[in-house]
Amino acid sequence: MTNPDIKNQTSANTMSIAFAAATIIFIVVLVLFQFKPVINSFKTTLWVAVPLLSYLIAVAIHFISQYVTCSSINSRNAFLGGITTLISTLLGLGISSISWCRIPIASAFAPLFAGDVVDVTKNGSSNTTALLRNTNSKNQCCTPKFTLESIENTFPLLLGLSYGFYTFFSMIFGIIIGNGIAVVC
Repeated sequence: MTNPDIKNQTSANTMSIAFAAATIIFIVVLVLFQFKPVINSFKTTLWVAVPLLSYLIAVAIHFISQYVTCSSINSRNAFLGGITTLISTLLGLGISSISWCRIPIASAFAPLFAGDVVDVTKNGSSNTTALLRNTNSKNQCCTPKFTLESIENTFPLLLGLSYGFYTFFSMIFGIIIGNGIAVVC
């Protein structure tokens, strides 16, 4: 039987470790999108490498959590707990592939890339990203509108931020839920 204080402390530690692991995956996703033009089969790499890496990280975290909490290791539970992270990461990538879900992230981070206030829309934009780089918003009456696809094509790292955002949070949820499966003394 384990001490309830140790379990409460372990759950707090799981959140902080999940945050650190999700940050690693976020950085990996950003690096992948930074080198998107160089990677031959980018979608395959994204949809296979990121979930597989998140699964392996989660399994390692579950092994450590088991040893700290229970003073023993059950590999079956650790691998089963990692499956939740695999599924949640795939879900995060799936949500990221929906353009409507990427618009808020693109709208928030587009000024970092464009150096101006930008309104990102799904469609109906008549502006081009070349216009974005050569205009000053103080001389215009309205905020320039750009389509999500045009601004993501110009700045692939902006697309990576959207994918990274959703995979970050999905990995946190996956590790925390998986920890409940993996750490059973």
